[in-house]
Amino acid sequence: MKLSITAYKVISIVSFLILSTLQFVLVYNTYKLTDERYFFNERKTMDTAYGKTIINDILFPGGGKVMDKYIYPNMHTLEVLHDQDTAAFNQYKALLVDSIFTMLRANSNMDSVMHMIIQKNGLSEKLEYALHFDLVDISFKKNQYVNIFNYNSPQKSRLSLISGTLQTPSNKNKISTVTVTSPADYTTRVSFSLYADISNRSMVILQRMLPTLVISLFSLFCVVLLFFITFRNWVKQKQLSEMKSDFINSMSHELNTPLAAIIVANKGLQNEQILENKAQVRSLTDVINRQSERLKKLIGQVLDITRSNQVVLQKEPLILQNALQEIISDYRYKITDPSIQMTGVLAEGEDTIEADRFWLTTILVNLIENAIKYNDQPNKVVNILLRRGKKHLYIEVADNGIGIPSNIQSHIFDKFYRAQTNLKTNNGLGLDLGLGLFNVQQAVLAHGWSISVTSKPGQGSTFIVRIPNK
Repeated sequence: MKLSITAYKVISIVSFLILSTLQFVLVYNTYKLTDERYFFNERKTMDTAYGKTIINDILFPGGGKVMDKYIYPNMHTLEVLHDQDTAAFNQYKALLVDSIFTMLRANSNMDSVMHMIIQKNGLSEKLEYALHFDLVDISFKKNQYVNIFNYNSPQKSRLSLISGTLQTPSNKNKISTVTVTSPADYTTRVSFSLYADISNRSMVILQRMLPTLVISLFSLFCVVLLFFITFRNWVKQKQLSEMKSDFINSMSHELNTPLAAIIVANKGLQNEQILENKAQVRSLTDVINRQSERLKKLIGQVLDITRSNQVVLQKEPLILQNALQEIISDYRYKITDPSIQMTGVLAEGEDTIEADRFWLTTILVNLIENAIKYNDQPNKVVNILLRRGKKHLYIEVADNGIGIPSNIQSHIFDKFYRAQTNLKTNNGLGLDLGLGLFNVQQAVLAHGWSISVTSKPGQGSTFIVRIPNK
């Protein structure tokens, strides 16, 4: 199955997006892994140091005494309210917890504790920490706890922060979670967590991943570059392959006209009646001679124009009326379809121009062929007109064919351009390769002339060649 270049581009873009997505997933997973492992050894060090600092205590050195000061004097009241009035118990415990947290905050010495840990263990001075309460339970009877504060409850409060400035506590930067309890009556169970991190954690991780990111982006760039080079070379090879095929076909296209004229003239010479008429024999041999010369030049010229888009001129003085009349007469030998009517109306007199006879013939023959080829009328009419203007001579080739839509008129002289039509053009005029009008324009420009077209779909076309009248 042959795919267009656009299809290959779409496949390539989709492949690139898939590759980019896979690359992104790999880099993101690397980031996540690095993020999870970031500060791992330092966290273990801080966990050990913090545990030694608060051994047999709560939150910070001296924190247990502050808490005991509020809990135990209110234990009996809490027990009575818990057994008799749930609403009053909830209100009382909220006030008690608020008072405990406020006093703990006021008496916290965690700043100095953290500073000591950082200094002693050579940790970063940019570390921020947060000390949070997770849970506070009281027990009126052994191992039967009643919750008075739970950080994870719907009523969790910012009051759980006892000390520190870290704004984003999470499992990634949790240093330790400590639970202190005693299996006895009228006791407490307290759980609290210490978090520590640096404020620009993400940027530090990205900096650590910089070699990975650079290698990833570089590999992606190399893949894109290699693909671009490969795709560009493939397109060039494809174009060269198409040009090779088009060259072979263009030879058929260009050689068809003189060959057809030679064949027709030769058949005429085989007619006994014509052989007895020396004037007709002379006319036919002149046709064969001219078309043979044209055929000889075609072999050299078609290759040049296909490869280099250049037209090499061999100018000579030509009487334009005579040259056009010869071209029209020669082409008439090729026409075997009675529905084709070709007329030539040439200005009287003699207008001499400097032109290449071969390329002048190429211009007119291609315009005539297009006029016949793109024509779906029962009677195909082609009119060739030579008229004089004040500064120019005008060669017009008009037809009553299918016409050219305005949106493609600017493209018809492009090389290999072929308009999409529903008209079958198998008129024995060679393959439609999009070379005819391209050759016409190249020859016109090489002479320093100009060409234009006026056309409407369904009303035919008129091509006008302007030749400066010196």
